[in-house]
Amino acid sequence: MHAGHTSAQCIGCMRHAVRSGREKPMLVLSRKSGEKIQIGENISLTIVRIGPNSVRIGIEAPREMSILREELQPTQANAVIHQEMTLASKAS
Repeated sequence: MHAGHTSAQCIGCMRHAVRSGREKPMLVLSRKSGEKIQIGENISLTIVRIGPNSVRIGIEAPREMSILREELQPTQANAVIHQEMTLASKAS
């Protein structure tokens, strides 16, 4: 059970995730500006601002943790190119 939820609400969150056709279940939460979500002991998400077309989120996490927007995640092709460039520069 999640903080502030009854067991029925948590089950409802998981049903929504499964019905949406996602490969992995997704917990869907509603938050207002200024409210936080805690992930484990070391990660905190804060809803900083809610605009008409976007949501600004603040993330507090350990420095060694990599946090990237999905569109900046390296693809398999980019990873291979990067590896080849790294090997070529080491061979020079």
